[in-house]
Amino acid sequence: MSGVPPVPTSVTVDTALPVERRRFGALRHRNFALLWSSLIISNTGTWMQGVGQGWLVLELTNRPFYLGLVSLAFALPMIFLPPVGGALSDRVDKLMLLRVVETLQACNALLLAILTLTGLVTVWYIIAVAFVGATLLAVANPNRQALLPSLVGRDDFMSAISLNSAVFTGAALVGPALGGSLLGAIGSGGLFLINAASYAVVLFATLLMRGLDTRPQQRSESGFWGDVTEGLRYVFSTRLLLLLITVSTLSGLLGRSYPSLLPVFARDEWHVGAQGYGWLLSAPGAGALIGAFGLAFFGEVRHKGRLLLGSLLAFALLLVLFAYSPLYWPAVGLLLVVGVLNSLFGTSIATLIQTNAPGRLRGRAMSVYTITVIGIPSLGAMGTASIAEAVGARNAVGIAAAALALVTLALLFSSRRLREAG
Repeated sequence: MSGVPPVPTSVTVDTALPVERRRFGALRHRNFALLWSSLIISNTGTWMQGVGQGWLVLELTNRPFYLGLVSLAFALPMIFLPPVGGALSDRVDKLMLLRVVETLQACNALLLAILTLTGLVTVWYIIAVAFVGATLLAVANPNRQALLPSLVGRDDFMSAISLNSAVFTGAALVGPALGGSLLGAIGSGGLFLINAASYAVVLFATLLMRGLDTRPQQRSESGFWGDVTEGLRYVFSTRLLLLLITVSTLSGLLGRSYPSLLPVFARDEWHVGAQGYGWLLSAPGAGALIGAFGLAFFGEVRHKGRLLLGSLLAFALLLVLFAYSPLYWPAVGLLLVVGVLNSLFGTSIATLIQTNAPGRLRGRAMSVYTITVIGIPSLGAMGTASIAEAVGARNAVGIAAAALALVTLALLFSSRRLREAG
């Protein structure tokens, strides 16, 4: 899986630069433009594979539980390995590591395509492929973030972060809709082949890059595991950072875990088929894109803690309404707004972590946040899928979202530190 929410690194940028240069200047750098354009294709392929994978699991098993099991297989590496991937990136040639990981990701997707097209695929193969893909992503994501300063330099680093965010959210809009449209024509195996080819595009882009020095910097005296544990120790011993990580974890477990059950909503609740499933996936992606550009337009927000808690509460309440919506298109509209709110509280958390962690530990602090953004929602999907087995998909999503709303209300009234942050 290539597409993940971009995590800022610890590079200092010159905020006095003109706004247009900060946002779009990174594309003037040939190496960044190569990687950025290839990631548009790769992230779209990743979302397309997600459409095919969810639909195939439901066809093979007819049980929501297995959708959760696939999510769990993806979650475990993304919970435990990102700090290890970040430390590894600091100790090897970053460009070479990117090439190796993209090659292995392409092979992983190609294997799933071959198994599907030959009729040999089982749900256990899908689970294994999800686990391997997540393990590779746990290395790839921090490495790509660490590579950015080498591609654009200090002045355009903020621009690179903004453009990376647009790549992910834009792919989340286009990929599911395209995957849902093509699923009936080429099947899940065809979508897996497209994703394998999309990784090859990234690999080709890296081969065209020139003039980069991505060799490892001087190693710290604490050693590899010392670097990993130092970052974890700092995050969990700093009150505000621990609060932010806790909120992000709860939102992942109870709120952002709903996408794994969207195949059930599409097929069994609204009977809209694969194309309708694609629109359900695309709507929150479109909302996230609106949220990202909206925050960029309005610039600095003074009361980030209030924005965080307010948008998270609204996110949870609208997710309850989505779960019990009797009509399909109003539910799609609700997911659009859910995506906007997800972007608002997610960006607020990331910004508060970045601005409250010291520069030398910022990257490692953000790697912990990455776990809550990628790994924890997949772990939560296992829980909601298990609940769905007993009470149905609507109640599973609705109960979890209602619990998130109650927790957020409690934090809003009880945690002044979080409420006044930013």
